[in-house]
Amino acid sequence: MTMRPIPRAPATCLALLDRLSRYIDNELTSRQRRTIDVHCRDCTRCQRMIAGLQRTVALCQSEGDKTMSPRLRARARARIARLLGGQSRNG
Repeated sequence: MTMRPIPRAPATCLALLDRLSRYIDNELTSRQRRTIDVHCRDCTRCQRMIAGLQRTVALCQSEGDKTMSPRLRARARARIARLLGGQSRNG
């Protein structure tokens, strides 16, 4: 199966990316939440990212302490790297 390249996210999306996990966990100030809410009104990319993260959190919570197979872990990491445009967040 041939994968299409994922277009690079605009700078505003990338700037908000680090906050999305805290947004989903309701750990941001009301001002920070409003900033993301306003951006997402017109940004389907970020809307999809938030929806995907919410599904991921729900699935992780429902699966508890189950361990991911090495193959599945590698696939997940590769997909995340593609979604982030090949950027490494590990340093």
